[in-house]
Amino acid sequence: ACASNTFVYAFDDLTSLLSNMSVKPKVYFPKISVENMPSQAFSKLFRISKPVLGIFGTSSRQGKFTLQLTLRRKFMKAGYTIGQIGTEPSSLLYGMDSVFPMGYNASVSLKEFDVIHFLNNEMNKLCLKDVDLIIVGSQSGTVSYDMSNLERLNLKQYEFLLGTQPDCVILCINPYDKVDLLERSVRFIESSIGCHVIALVMFPMDFKNNFSGIYGGKRSISHDEFNEKKELINRDIDLPIYLLNKDEDIVELANKVISFFQP
Repeated sequence: ACASNTFVYAFDDLTSLLSNMSVKPKVYFPKISVENMPSQAFSKLFRISKPVLGIFGTSSRQGKFTLQLTLRRKFMKAGYTIGQIGTEPSSLLYGMDSVFPMGYNASVSLKEFDVIHFLNNEMNKLCLKDVDLIIVGSQSGTVSYDMSNLERLNLKQYEFLLGTQPDCVILCINPYDKVDLLERSVRFIESSIGCHVIALVMFPMDFKNNFSGIYGGKRSISHDEFNEKKELINRDIDLPIYLLNKDEDIVELANKVISFFQP
């Protein structure tokens, strides 16, 4: 129950709960279903007329949403108008234009072509707002670690990539990611829609005990550790690597994005 003048923003789908209430409270929760689909146009898609930056990753919990918010602040401070689609249920609370809650406990019931059609329409709405740059951020990983289980196949991320069609992508990575995974992720993103991965951003946390993995907790990596991992990756991948919690790095990254669109 809530006071009559109180608005509630929920992260979960409360449809079943509200259906049993005689007096409906003022509640909003992000939910995308067939009711939200734009009218069909013989399968035609809009061509995105504005620059698009994509934030993708190799796993969950590696700072993708934090990076989106940080870059947005820096771009806006520099005088740019930003349009943004977030995939966290809290996206609208941070001032983003659209939410596509496809992550944990997702409330998106669209599949395949409908996802692409819906996202393409949302991107076109942002283009009509005459923004300078559109930022989109995906969930979890991009390519699959293995093919042993249907839940490990990142089909939702591929649909999001096709629906948003970024011109350039920043790939968020972990200190413990294998170089092979990073190479496959970069190749997949670039080849699937013909865009460019322009940088890697490393999450500043590593496992306390590699044998225990996520069950052993995490610890902050040192400056020397970052440089060692950076050097190791750069032997095979010729891309700049930045540290998420280092402001000088993110400033340099923001300038790199601007330079990509204004060579």
